[in-house]
Amino acid sequence: VYNARCIPPMIKILQNSSSTVSGLEFATGCMRGISYYESLRKKLLDDGVVTPILGVLTNANIANTKYAKVITNACAVFLNILVSAECRPPMTKMGIVEPIGRVLLKGGGTPDGRGHALGVLRNLSLVKEFRPQLFKQDCIPGIIAELQRTDCVALALENAAAAFSNLSLNADLRVPLFRAGITYPLIKCLKNGNDNAKRFAVAAIRDMSFVEANRIPLFNTGVTAVIKHAITTEEGGEHVAASFLNLGLPEANRVPMHKQGVVPTLIELTTFKTSYARQYAAGAIRTLGASDELRRDLLKDGVIEALIPLLSDENEKVQNEACAAFWNVCAKKENKSIIPGKPGAISGIIYSLGYGGDFAKEYSAGAINSLFDLDSNKTLIVDNGAIPLLVFVLRNGTSNGKKSASSALSRICSIPSLKAKVKSEGVTASEISFTGSW
Repeated sequence: VYNARCIPPMIKILQNSSSTVSGLEFATGCMRGISYYESLRKKLLDDGVVTPILGVLTNANIANTKYAKVITNACAVFLNILVSAECRPPMTKMGIVEPIGRVLLKGGGTPDGRGHALGVLRNLSLVKEFRPQLFKQDCIPGIIAELQRTDCVALALENAAAAFSNLSLNADLRVPLFRAGITYPLIKCLKNGNDNAKRFAVAAIRDMSFVEANRIPLFNTGVTAVIKHAITTEEGGEHVAASFLNLGLPEANRVPMHKQGVVPTLIELTTFKTSYARQYAAGAIRTLGASDELRRDLLKDGVIEALIPLLSDENEKVQNEACAAFWNVCAKKENKSIIPGKPGAISGIIYSLGYGGDFAKEYSAGAINSLFDLDSNKTLIVDNGAIPLLVFVLRNGTSNGKKSASSALSRICSIPSLKAKVKSEGVTASEISFTGSW
C-alpha cells in the first residue's frame, strides 16, 4: 500500500478543510496501518505526515465524539512512529506535545486512543534532553486528568507510569514532579495497573524519594501502603526496597512506616534473586533499626532470621547492609540476651567478621561489642572463634572497626580465662586500652 504512493493523497485529505469526518478517519486509519510496519516509520516521518495530522488535532473539536476515531488514529500514528528511536529526536521539534496534552485534558478520542496519546508522551520522555521541555510544556495536567477517568484503560496506566518514570530520571525534575501532584496517579497505577505499570510507578516514587525534601511529604501521601503491590517482578522489588530505604531515612517516618506494616515486605525482599533488592531491603531494615524504639519490635518481626543468610551473602554491599542492620537491632538492651539464641546468628556474624569486606568487618565488630554487654555472651562468642578475628580487625580494620574491636577485646578481658586467650594472640594491654591487671 505504501509503495502504491497512497500517502500524498491521504495528506491532501487531511489538509482539505472540507474533508468529511469519514474521509479523515480513512486517511488517518491508512497512515495508522502503515505505521505498524517498522521499516516504514521513518519514511512516513520523512513524507511529512506529522504536520497535517497535527492540523487535524488542532482544528477538530476534540470533545465531539464524532471525531473520536480520527483522534485515536492520529495518536496511534504518532505513537507507532515514535517507537522507532531514530524518529524521536526530530519529533521533539514538531510541536506535538501541546495537541496531545489537549486530547488528554479534554478527554478526546476513545479510551484506547488516549492510551496511545500517553504512549506518545512516554516515548518522547525517553529523550533525556527533551524531558525538561516536555515538563515545561505542561503535559502533566493531561496525564493526571486521564488517570482520574473511570474508563482509563490498562495501556493508559502503563504509559502514564512509564512517562513519569522517565521524567523522574532527571534529578532536577524530581521536586517539580512531586509538586505537580503525580503521586496520587502513581498510587492508582500501583493499585490497578499491570506489572509493567506497577514497576514504572514505583520507579518514579523511588526517584522522587532520592530528594531529601520530598521524603516526608511523599510518605504523607500514603505511598508506603501501596508500594508493596510492585513486588510482582524482580525489578519492581528492587524499586520497592529502594523506596522504603529512602523513605525511612527521615526519623519522623520510621515509626509510622513500621505501623503500616512494611517489615513483612522487606523480609520477603531479602529473599529476592536480584542483589539490589536484598541490599536495599537490608538497608531499609538498617534505617528502621536506627530508631531505638523500633529495635524490640523489629526483633519480634523476625528481621534477625531474615538477615542471617545475608551475613554471608556473596555480594559485598548486601553483606554490609545486613551487618549494619544486625548491629542496630543488637543495640537494644532487651535484645542482647535473645539474639545469640537465634539459630545461625552468632556463626553468621562471626563469618562476616572473618570473611566480609572492611565495612562488614567494622559492623560485625560493632555488633559483637554490643552483645558483650552481657557476660553470658562473651564465652559463647569467643567459643565460636571471635578473638583472632577481632585481633585482625584491631590491627587492619577501618578506623571505627578498630575502635569496636579494641572495645570488644578489652571487655573480654574482664573474664580471666578469656583474657588469657586474648594475650595468647600477642595483644598488649595498651593496644586495647585495658586498664586492669595484665
